[in-house]
Amino acid sequence: REHKEDFGSPEELVKKEIVRSLPALRTLPEHTEAIATQLRSGRMVLRTERYAGADRAVVETWLNRILVATSGAAGAVTSAVLLVAGSLTSNRTIRDVIWTLGFMGLTTTTVLLMRTVAQALHAQLTSSD
Repeated sequence: REHKEDFGSPEELVKKEIVRSLPALRTLPEHTEAIATQLRSGRMVLRTERYAGADRAVVETWLNRILVATSGAAGAVTSAVLLVAGSLTSNRTIRDVIWTLGFMGLTTTTVLLMRTVAQALHAQLTSSD
């Protein structure tokens, strides 16, 4: 609002931008005709791939790490819930079974998360060399 006078009215601003872009718009019919000719003759093929080459490998690596870390974190939370549930029960047999499952899950998820961190550090060291 303070600099409205500097830019002018919205209509004037639109007119200025259209006049500024006229040189580029002047060649637009020629480009459209060239694209249409290539499409009709079958010489133009449009392929889109968001991540290709080295970018694809990097994105897939990060997605795999995120998936492993997420599943490891979910396993750690599940193991913690089992350990808490085992400590709340009064039956010794059930408590021992639930604690065994909880500690096994906690060990497995810890190893999984450490493996993910080790792979990330290894990839970082090899990429810096």
